[in-house]
Amino acid sequence: MLSYFKLATAALLTFGTLSFAQDVTLTLNGNDLDYTTNQPIAGFQFSHDGCVISAAGGDAGAAGFTITSSSTVVIGF
Repeated sequence: MLSYFKLATAALLTFGTLSFAQDVTLTLNGNDLDYTTNQPIAGFQFSHDGCVISAAGGDAGAAGFTITSSSTVVIGF
């Protein structure tokens, strides 16, 4: 009975992970960070190695996101 429970749990976790997986591709185009996705974006956060001085505009700005950057992180929501 226990192995059936483990198998069912693993199957549910795998299904849940695949169901909520988000496909986003990021590319750097000069000073612009471009993205391709088929999912709605409600916010983002990424770390960087100090290469970002500021972050603003683009689709996030047009969507009314608040965008903040620091010496190591950019966040938008």
